Amino acid sequence: KIDLKVDSFIPDSYIEDSQIRMEIYKKIAVLQKEEDYSDLVDELFDRFGDIPKSLSNLMDIVLIKNMATKAGILEIIERDGEISIYFAKDKLKLSLINELKTVYKDGIGFNLGIRPRLILKNYKYPLEDLKNIIGSV
Repeated sequence: KIDLKVDSFIPDSYIEDSQIRMEIYKKIAVLQKEEDYSDLVDELFDRFGDIPKSLSNLMDIVLIKNMATKAGILEIIERDGEISIYFAKDKLKLSLINELKTVYKDGIGFNLGIRPRLILKNYKYPLEDLKNIIGSV
């Protein structure tokens, strides 16, 4: 589950044909790695021009979700200016916490309780930060 405060959709004005829009949604749904993402960006740019922010956000969220599933992450939830990344039991390792603390300093916290989680604070680029964090898992 991912619950972030960003617009994430394909605008009708970007792809007017609903059948083609559905085709693109299907391609987005299977994004698994950065290479797939880049290939789709190239295709969209070639066919439709500059990619709107809401579509870029959608692609980022799907990629994050698919990466998170592989990494043992159960939920990513944004509330009150923080993003909580909930891990399956025994998936949040101390080595990851230490590595992320050196990069994010006070901008990241953690809770190793019943529902282990990382807490991202003071972020400017949440989707990029999430991709980087999940890529480190």
